[in-house]
Amino acid sequence: MALKSLIRSLVLTRTYQASSRFHAVNYARDPDNEFLWRATPRRIDAEAIRDSVLAVTGQLDLTRPSGSRVNEAGDVELGRKSSPNLMSDLPPVRSVYLPAVRDGMHELIRLFDGADSNVVTGHRDTTNVAGQALYLMNNPFVLEQADNFATDLLKRFDNTKERVNSAFLGAYGRPPTDGEMRTTVQFFNRFLAAATKETGDREQAERLFLSSFCQSLLSSAEFRFLN
Repeated sequence: MALKSLIRSLVLTRTYQASSRFHAVNYARDPDNEFLWRATPRRIDAEAIRDSVLAVTGQLDLTRPSGSRVNEAGDVELGRKSSPNLMSDLPPVRSVYLPAVRDGMHELIRLFDGADSNVVTGHRDTTNVAGQALYLMNNPFVLEQADNFATDLLKRFDNTKERVNSAFLGAYGRPPTDGEMRTTVQFFNRFLAAATKETGDREQAERLFLSSFCQSLLSSAEFRFLN
């Protein structure tokens, strides 16, 4: 009970409940946030990034898988040649259920500083490197999930503003600002005109726009950081 009381006292403090909202006066006085006038934004863990992408796009399977993917390898030596094959075409289950094989970490989890299960990791680093941005721009997993996100929006809504609003709510947990909505609609109109002229198919052009737009949301810093 003493531990529960301590946790309750901590989570009810102003410091614990503070947002990360910027305040010019406080920043001028304490730019390093030494006195904790706001929460420090932090990136979510690699496993949570993958799970969030699947959840937002409606693909996350919450069912616990039966058995281990490693069983499919049979009685062979696991190493650099066999491990990558075990990490391809994985089901969209929570990352906690992914197989942990030597030299075969899931690429997203490896890039975003996931812990190597072969060594003791008391504290994870949080890096910001080019490979992370390139993964979000080009990896087939991200492209596929962005397309799934776009497909869901096309099915549920009839106009661009409703789709954009729902996409922001799903990815960021907030509606777009007036400026964000205005900029997105303007981009949509330019994109649609160019893509329709090139493909001759307005529906395909709308789908291409939404897929690109959804990928931009999934690739953004706001999607990966807790504020």
